[in-house]
Amino acid sequence: MSATLEPSWLETIDHPKPPEGDCISVGPDDRAGELGARLAAPKLVVREQVDPTQPDDVAKIVLREHEALADIANAPRLTIALVNTVERAVALYESLTRALPDGAELPVLLHSRFRPEDRQRHIARLSNLPLPPEGRIVVSTQVIEAGIDLDAGAMVTELAPWPSLVQRAGRLNRSGSRKSSPARFVWIDPGAEKIRRLHRPYELGPLLTARSALLELEGGSFSPDDLQAFQAGRGRKLLGDRPLSLLLRRPDIVDLFDTDPTLDGDDPDVGQFTRLGEDLDVGVAWRHLPSDGPEPNEGMPVRDEVCPVPVYERDEIAALEPWRWSYARRRWERLSRAGDILPGDLLLVQADRGGYDPEIGWTGRKNGRVDALVVPSVPPESDADDSQSTSPGRWISLEEHTSHVITEVERLLSSLAMKEEWTQAVRLAAVAHDIGKAHPEFQQRLERWAGGPPDRPGIYAKAPEQVQWRPPRAFRHELVSALLLLERGGRSRDLDLAAYVVAAHHGKLRLTPRVLPDDHDPAVAMCLGVRDGDAVPEVVVNGEKFGPARLDLSLLRIGSLDEATWIERALDLLERLGPFRLAYLEALLRAADQRASKLEREETT
Repeated sequence: MSATLEPSWLETIDHPKPPEGDCISVGPDDRAGELGARLAAPKLVVREQVDPTQPDDVAKIVLREHEALADIANAPRLTIALVNTVERAVALYESLTRALPDGAELPVLLHSRFRPEDRQRHIARLSNLPLPPEGRIVVSTQVIEAGIDLDAGAMVTELAPWPSLVQRAGRLNRSGSRKSSPARFVWIDPGAEKIRRLHRPYELGPLLTARSALLELEGGSFSPDDLQAFQAGRGRKLLGDRPLSLLLRRPDIVDLFDTDPTLDGDDPDVGQFTRLGEDLDVGVAWRHLPSDGPEPNEGMPVRDEVCPVPVYERDEIAALEPWRWSYARRRWERLSRAGDILPGDLLLVQADRGGYDPEIGWTGRKNGRVDALVVPSVPPESDADDSQSTSPGRWISLEEHTSHVITEVERLLSSLAMKEEWTQAVRLAAVAHDIGKAHPEFQQRLERWAGGPPDRPGIYAKAPEQVQWRPPRAFRHELVSALLLLERGGRSRDLDLAAYVVAAHHGKLRLTPRVLPDDHDPAVAMCLGVRDGDAVPEVVVNGEKFGPARLDLSLLRIGSLDEATWIERALDLLERLGPFRLAYLEALLRAADQRASKLEREETT
């Protein structure tokens, strides 16, 4: 559903645009009543020749339009000023704040560089009724173009591409209730020459096209009905070229399906498929940190703490001396150079460094103290098994936990109709998913978290957490589980699917074995903290015996002339089942494991 979309843009190489008869539009019967009033709502096009980089000049126009509303019947005393950049929006907000009389309500400022809690607080002011006697002024960037229902009495807007202008005008006399005099749609015209210097964040061409159309409409109406008539025969020209975007192809899905880091050490970036090319932000959060930076167990910022900041402000960000979360090393690292800041980065800043104001958002200025939000943080991402996933409050044996997971798997499978091959693979994966916890390294970690050994000897899956301890290096038990399962079956290809589901159920190993920064030992091969030749004792679960064995990592090599490697086996599964079926089978085991763990915690409490 769209007010501005060109139907031909829906067309792809294998999908034609929908026939005209398949599209639903507003008909004569729809125009009766309120909708008809909205479509015919008069909006007078008014041009003002002003330099948008001069906030005081723009503020005078905004205040003039706002004051005029006091004398117009049926006109809500709400004025919206729309600005194309955050910097100019903040400057206009500050200019208006200085110009308003003492005691008047301050303008509402909206843009994309607020922490979510502060942005929601500003948005909440929009619906704060009744309006004060002096009315309300809203200064906003493009964020107001969609998703916010406002009925302004006046609007002042910078020049923008035609679709944006149509969306902006939809917030002016939205209800169509103002009839005694048309609402004024005032657009700032910097002149053809200045547009060439000030067109960002938009392309120059669409702005020049929109300017020509507005000049043609000068003194006319910008109501939806009038626009429809004006656009007839001009639609393609006004809308411009089809927006460029990346389409998610099968090779892209396969690439994103892999959990191995990219060549630069980061996780694969899905942002290129979900954002515009220039919408490249980093996330910045403020906390009260020790003088030497975050503790090793410093939690990950949650959404409410994070302010999006454009990556082109690298220098301002770096001046705040942030710490950067390394997705490859799973730890906070001091940022050494502004050039190291990349789109998608997550940064922590000491609260007393400044850079943010809850009323105006991101400033980048090293002054003042930022109020750090007190919210539950997320445990830091780790490639190590951690106490959060192994601590139900009591010692639980591997046999007991496996039995619980098998029960949950059977409960899921009883309501599903799947191929027998897949069903048997998930059942076997449930049996073997945690046998790698028999590894001495994992058992030692349980004792470290519990503050001592269990009362009875045995092999355990979980322990009560008595000690806050972060393992010094990564270790993934599910890799050990998959290797033990394959070794017991002589590395038969019939076990590939079950072994894959076991290895992938924590999301750390799918196609390519991840070699971590800690996996460096000149004397022995390592992967995910597991060493070639590690000894694992015999373990019996659900009546099935695995081990004893010395782990053989040769399957994880890039290539082998003797037999299929892990990568070859996983790619064969991917080719036969596809990424969505594989992910679904992973999810079944993951869900059963989580449900079993939840029940174990509830039994303890």
